[in-house]
Amino acid sequence: MNAISLAKLAERFPKLSCLVLIGSRANGTSQQESDWDFAYFFDEPDEFIRLGQAEALRQQLASIVKCDVDAIDLVDMRSAQLAMRIVIVNDGQLIFCQKPQFWFKFQEKTWREHEYWQWEESHAT
Repeated sequence: MNAISLAKLAERFPKLSCLVLIGSRANGTSQQESDWDFAYFFDEPDEFIRLGQAEALRQQLASIVKCDVDAIDLVDMRSAQLAMRIVIVNDGQLIFCQKPQFWFKFQEKTWREHEYWQWEESHAT
């Protein structure tokens, strides 16, 4: 993605706080037919509006990377389970983030919860 594409995303989706490339395209194991996986966060409290924004984002991303819209998979960072959040922070490539503090806090929260989960697993009775 180039700077012009990112500027268009920021302009078209002013509530898009964060966009992260994940999956095979992020870790260098993609094939030509591989899909595109992105994690996103919209700063929008209304879930219905977020769903509409996510579908519009999917279409815009398909246009940017020049693929069919069905080849774009999206993960909502707001509702992602811990295992997926670990993938996002450890393996993802940050594409866009309006406020760097958001990304740092997301990483910190995820790692903290993961450490707690590991501690619980190792000390379970």
